[in-house]
Parts: sequence; structure tokens; C-alpha cells
Amino acid sequence: MPLFSFKFLAASSKAPQTPEFLLWKKRHTKLLITTAAIITLISLFTPSRYIIKTQGIAIPQNLHFISVKIEGQIEEIFVKTGQWVNTQTPLLKLSNSKVQAELTAAETDLQRSRLNFFELQSSSTWSDQSKITEAIEQFKATEAHYYSIKALADELVLKSSSPGYILTPDLQRLKGTFVTAGTPLLKVGNNTHLKLLIPLTEAEARQVELKSKVRGEWIATGKTFSTSIELLPQRKALFPEDYFEAAFTSFGGPAPRQTFATQEESLEKSYPIYIAEAPIAGENTFYREQMRVQVIIYGKKVLAFNRLKNFISKLL
Repeated sequence: MPLFSFKFLAASSKAPQTPEFLLWKKRHTKLLITTAAIITLISLFTPSRYIIKTQGIAIPQNLHFISVKIEGQIEEIFVKTGQWVNTQTPLLKLSNSKVQAELTAAETDLQRSRLNFFELQSSSTWSDQSKITEAIEQFKATEAHYYSIKALADELVLKSSSPGYILTPDLQRLKGTFVTAGTPLLKVGNNTHLKLLIPLTEAEARQVELKSKVRGEWIATGKTFSTSIELLPQRKALFPEDYFEAAFTSFGGPAPRQTFATQEESLEKSYPIYIAEAPIAGENTFYREQMRVQVIIYGKKVLAFNRLKNFISKLL
């Protein structure tokens, strides 16, 4: 006869309540309660993994922001979004009338100085050696000035600093824009190896450890993957660029801007303030600037008792 049967109890409610039956019911009810209590205690003090379900974004590990070194107006764009470029590939050309005028003047001065030197050298005697020496020094100074201006003018053509795909969307919108020195204009990255950025709350960050298992799914394609945490969650102040990328892409944070955000910005209290990183395999093709993923992190082992205690403490 089973230890406990709902059907039996339902039927027994209609049966005569004999002393033997009441004694049997009392004993088995106590046994049932004791068994349930033991199971509950075991479950409360048996450690299990802390589960975190959230979203993140994958960006190329080798992601470079290419900035202009001289101010000017964007005159011509040589590449398009998704195009593969090598190191020193010309990306765009700036127009700066002041630098171009200085280069023209420096070229004229260099030609004049060179001509004066050759004329003096061909017509002078040994007694005019001091004049020749002076002409040589003047020519060297003019030549040095020319090459310094030329190096500055060469910066008007922005070139790639590393191989990768052009990840900046809608490049043509930049044409005609005036930019100042130091403005980051383009992103270049290689999608072969990606970095998964996972914004977390402070409470969640405490439950993540190195090598914590991560299972994810690409939101766009539905494909699944597995990886592990390789960098413990850090406060967003240490990774402002990563934080803002994650915030405005997947979590409703600050609106994206054309320039690279490095300064502090006011954040809502609900925004994540920690970021964990994990490596993830990518494809060596341009897909899109940033790829969103749904992830499950299996964090530290915790007791259900501690979770219950924390929950009760929050209610009180």
C-alpha cells in the first residue's frame, strides 16, 4: 500500500472514522510532514549555481577608432561600410585651405632656395665659399620646413591604422562635415574574434567569477554558442566606451553620437553599471557594427537559504 495517496484520502473522508484509521492517518501525516521538512532543508542548504539571464552585445576584439590629426572639412570618402581595408589604406580626404596654402608656399620657397644654391655654386669661386655654405644652410632649413608642412598635409588623407572591416554605418553622411583634430571618425575591426560585453547590476556582478559558464543565443539568427567569463565585471567608469556602446545599443541608454563618448554622462539608476567580458568566435565577414545576444550566466554556487534570507531582508 502506498505511503500516501490522494485518492485514498479523498475516499477515506467518506469512510467511517475508526480509531485505527485516525491513528494511521496521524502517523502518516506526521511522516509526510517530516519528509517534506527534510527535503526542504536539504534543498535550502544544497548549493546551486546563481543564474543570470540578460542581454549583451558582441564587438570585434580588435576594434580601432581612427581619429583625424588635423582639422578640416571632409572632401572625399574612399571606402564604404563593410569594406575590408589593410593598414595604410586611404579612407577619406580632408580639405584645409590654410595647410594647402602653406604647402604651396613651402614648395615655392624650396624651389627658389634650390635654384639660388645651384646658381651660386656654378658662378662662385673658392673665395665665395662662405656664401656657398650660407646657401647650403638656407637650403637645408627651407627643405626641413617644406617636409614638416608636407607631413602635416599628408594627414589630410586619413589612413587605416590596422586591417579590418569598416564598421561605421552610413559613411556618406560624413561628407562635407567639418571636424576638429582628435575627432574619431571611423571604426575598423576584425570580426574573426569577438568580445562579448554583458552589462550587469551590482548585485549580479558579485555573483560572477572567472570562468563562469555562459550560454548564449544570437538574437538575429537564433544560433547558440557557449563560452566563459574571462574578465570579471568592472565598474563602467573603467570602460566608458564599452559601457556606452552597450547602453545605447541594447539597454536604452544615452543616444548614439557621431563622436566617441569619453566624458561622464548622467545615468538612470536602473542602468547597469558593471560590464563582464567573454570571448566568442565570430565570422570573418562583415555582419553589422554590433551584434546583440541573449545570454545565461552560471555564476557562483549559492545556497537557496541565503537567497531566501536576502529576499526576506529586502521585504522587512
